Amino acid sequence: MTVMLPQTGRPNNTITYRRRSWLLSLSGKYGGLETIAWEMANMTLFDLVEPKVTHKVPKYWHSFPPPHPLWHLVLGTLYAIIGTQLSMRRAGLWLLLIWVYSGGWCALPFFGWNQYVLEGLMTSCTFDYLSMDTWSRSYVVVLFLASYAVPLVVVCYAYFGIVSSVSRHDRNLKSHERAQGENVRYQNLQRRESQLNRVVFTSVLAFMIAWTPYAG
Repeated sequence: MTVMLPQTGRPNNTITYRRRSWLLSLSGKYGGLETIAWEMANMTLFDLVEPKVTHKVPKYWHSFPPPHPLWHLVLGTLYAIIGTQLSMRRAGLWLLLIWVYSGGWCALPFFGWNQYVLEGLMTSCTFDYLSMDTWSRSYVVVLFLASYAVPLVVVCYAYFGIVSSVSRHDRNLKSHERAQGENVRYQNLQRRESQLNRVVFTSVLAFMIAWTPYAG
């Protein structure tokens, strides 16, 4: 989803800017689903693939030319969660669940909880986050919790769980290496732990920088 968002997330908006009119008669009413659905699915997928990330990537995946450098990473993390060979059926089920979750939240304004309104240059739609009535504000608050706060908590929990597991493993190895007098391997373990901590901090910070302005 991260890969496809910049490539396909706003084709209708782009054409609308060019034409200076709506591309489709339904665009004004349903255009809000286009971008928000991609963003919700993007965050949900990111939240899904974090908890059990490992390096397991079946070799046959490398035989396919990736449409984007991150493609193999996405496949590898999905495979790591499932823990077995990633079949088309199983992958399709995960993606279906992601879109059901994301699409469900985006569809609620059509059923009366909040509404989609024009924004910016009046060529795109989004949910109404400016109305101050309790009904509209409640949707904004719940959407913030479901699409940002909860994923952020899960991401932090997952990453720091990875750091904790690696740290425990490294402590055991360090004790063994010190007993064996192998200083070089001991230093390599320290370097790896330091690098992992930087990766975790950078990943969580990047998530917050990317989504906090929009979520706010």
